Amino acid sequence: MIQDFDSLYSIMEAFPDEQTCINDLTSIRWNKGAYCPHCGGTKVYHFADNKTHKCGDCRRRFSIKVGTIFEDSKIALRKWFVAVYLNYFS
Repeated sequence: MIQDFDSLYSIMEAFPDEQTCINDLTSIRWNKGAYCPHCGGTKVYHFADNKTHKCGDCRRRFSIKVGTIFEDSKIALRKWFVAVYLNYFS
């Protein structure tokens, strides 16, 4: 988690690519189990790309970013994680 880092270098080492950031955001957001951000359903299918999911109830596709401040951003999660660190922990 972000608060465990003591430097900008350590956060960049911990999150070397976008998939690492997606995995971390997933573990934080779905710490009590996966759910659909559209209908709240818990029957969630995960695609092989590890980025896309589909709800078994409402059948809508989504990423882990849907329903968060990152949803419509074109900026990579890695850059967002660094920005959050710099804003809150520097």
